[in-house]
Amino acid sequence: MTTARQYPPIPKPLDVAILAFAGCQVLDVTGPAMVFEAGNNISGQARYNVHILSAKGGTIQTSSAVALVTKPLNALPPRAIDTLLIAGGDKPGLQRLAADQSVRKWVVQTSGKARRPRGR
Repeated sequence: MTTARQYPPIPKPLDVAILAFAGCQVLDVTGPAMVFEAGNNISGQARYNVHILSAKGGTIQTSSAVALVTKPLNALPPRAIDTLLIAGGDKPGLQRLAADQSVRKWVVQTSGKARRPRGR
């Protein structure tokens, strides 16, 4: 017989940002999103808010037949992000992402202000 596990209430859900880009691997975006959603479902409360972001927002084409709808990078202030994940992808997509100075600046600023302690 399985007993229900009790989870302590949290003051507010943690904000998780997943940075996607044209040519990213869809599983690198949807996999983590599903894991955080499973945490919400298992605990019975909203412990995580997942935000899928891209440089300008809007629809991006992944490396597969799946397109994703994203929010722009400035949709969340850097201090609002607890965890930042960057999707992997094909070489041209990664090169375009790395060459975008505004994205690079945002990643450096945001990762330095992410509230979730490193190593967790």
